[in-house]
Amino acid sequence: MRDLLYALLLPSANEAASILADYVGEGNIQNFLMMMNAEAGRLGCVNSHFTNPHGLFIDDHYTCAWDMYVIAKACLEFPIFEEIVTTSTYEMPANVKHAKPYYIQSTVKMQNRTSPYYRSYIRGIKTGSLPEIGHNFVTLCEKNDERYLLVVIGASKAVDSARAFVTAAEIMDYFFD
Repeated sequence: MRDLLYALLLPSANEAASILADYVGEGNIQNFLMMMNAEAGRLGCVNSHFTNPHGLFIDDHYTCAWDMYVIAKACLEFPIFEEIVTTSTYEMPANVKHAKPYYIQSTVKMQNRTSPYYRSYIRGIKTGSLPEIGHNFVTLCEKNDERYLLVVIGASKAVDSARAFVTAAEIMDYFFD
């Protein structure tokens, strides 16, 4: 289960999302989606409707920046979530497909010290990019014993491939300065 969560949250393994949804939904992904939408509603999300477990584009699957903030804030109440999403690299164990352990990496390039987008205050969370809506990024920013959540949705793909990182850096650099 832990390996599936790392696969889901670091490199965005959509198959891990489906496997986890099937498990939590007791063999029925639609069951999971009903649970997911009910939990989003319980948290106060009013502009979200989830029709798949992985977030790939499909009609009637949508959310907004505020709802992503609400969901991220709720997820951060679980220490294991923060542990996973703030990890840059994770060693996956050997398995049927891979005879030896191998490493997976987070898509959050801003927490990678060798990245041109690196910022010391970035602590994970999640990226997502779709041709239909652009680049998205939810992140925890920590500096001077203060914690902030930042949500960037729909950063233009036409500008550059990491526009969500550039936008996040512009906002938070300005904020912290």
